[in-house]
Amino acid sequence: MILNAPMRFLIVLVALSLFPAIRPARAAAPDPCVPSARQLAWAAHEFEVFIHFGVNTLSGEEWGSGREDPARFNPAALDAGQWVRAIRDAGATGLVLVAKHHDGFCLWPSRFTEHSVRRPSWRGGLR
Repeated sequence: MILNAPMRFLIVLVALSLFPAIRPARAAAPDPCVPSARQLAWAAHEFEVFIHFGVNTLSGEEWGSGREDPARFNPAALDAGQWVRAIRDAGATGLVLVAKHHDGFCLWPSRFTEHSVRRPSWRGGLR
């Protein structure tokens, strides 16, 4: 029995499929349920603190609107070192100061807005 080329090709394919060791091994896809090294390092920080501090903090209002008068920002007795000591003593491993929140008040003397520490009299508008 003489086999034509397509039939020989088909027989070779079937034979190769019977021997998986002959086929090249595929690289295993990473398991999406196993955290990466970066994720594990981040998770090791378990307890970090965000500080939201701005003009509405001193106004007694819970939610800033962006219409607060920046001149009201004058935390004369501010002791940021005390904040950091308390956060460290509580066991936190990190601290993030939100320098500009949804109300737009900037905790730096921005030249792009009057709604910043540049305008208030606190420390001469320099910090």
